[in-house]
Amino acid sequence: MELARNNHTIPQDYLRQWSMDGRCVFARRLLVPAPTYPEWEPKPISSLTVYRDLYTSVGRGEESDAIERWLNREFETPAADALDRVFRDVALEAEDHRVLVRYLAALDRRTPVAFAETMELLARITPDALSRAHARLGGTLRQAKSVRRRLLRQQRASTEASDIVPLPIRTAVDTDPETGDPVVKTVTTVGREAWLSALERQLKTTAQHLLAHDWCILRPANESEWFTSDHPVVRLNFTNSEQYDFRGGWGRRGTDIFLALSTKHLLYCRIGYPKPREQTASVEHTYLIQRCIAERAHRWIFARSPQRRAEWFRERRVNKALFVEEEAAWADFHDSQVREELSAP
Repeated sequence: MELARNNHTIPQDYLRQWSMDGRCVFARRLLVPAPTYPEWEPKPISSLTVYRDLYTSVGRGEESDAIERWLNREFETPAADALDRVFRDVALEAEDHRVLVRYLAALDRRTPVAFAETMELLARITPDALSRAHARLGGTLRQAKSVRRRLLRQQRASTEASDIVPLPIRTAVDTDPETGDPVVKTVTTVGREAWLSALERQLKTTAQHLLAHDWCILRPANESEWFTSDHPVVRLNFTNSEQYDFRGGWGRRGTDIFLALSTKHLLYCRIGYPKPREQTASVEHTYLIQRCIAERAHRWIFARSPQRRAEWFRERRVNKALFVEEEAAWADFHDSQVREELSAP
């Protein structure tokens, strides 16, 4: 079977809810090479949020698209019927909420933003994880030497960097030729394989927290429409209009989590609070949600028609050098990840 190399981080069926013809949506690029670049353009859905080999794993020595197929099988396909009921404004059952929340969780963790966040987290926790793995194995080896067990060269061990990100750690064991003491080297590769492993773990375990919350479908006020982006899930820690961030957790009380499902439907909860009595957001709440969707976007905002409000909330960045650099980095992404994996001891 041919590998699914062109990986859509946002499902095409999802973006069709913002399409007038089923093929194109209006797209606004947030990093552009020149100020003359159009504010909004109709773009084919098939060309958007697609990255070559983003989900391709080489962890077992050969290329695999198992994660791509798993995301489709376990999260996209099961949500299809529930999404249809949402769009037809049919009352949702408990199972509908369950599959929709899992759909949201997958959209939260499968994007380039999620990849960058995981890399940032691993950069902080990896040194300590390696130190703990090194110390633990060193103690085991000293015990083994005391009872004259044979030291095996190039043994492998693994540990976990945290409960959130499982980090495979390779441990090479050797013997000092002069003292006979064990010499331990612990190494790891922080890249795509670690991210895919974290993604799978989070969606299988941590995402269960989301199922306990009180979810609802919110409509925008008046004639407003929800737009969306290339990172459509927002996890909002909100104090006031000047104090908020997007680092909310899946189980943190007071965090607002939401995902626009169409121009008129938004999956919403506030952790630790009952769902709103009114299923239509106030003007102020609509404004806040739209603002957060725009600010949380990575490189694209999508809408059924050009949205001036999205332009107010999020200015484009004009930087030709960064634009070219980023395009080149994505073109080389797969090869660079393979080189890192293969170069690890």
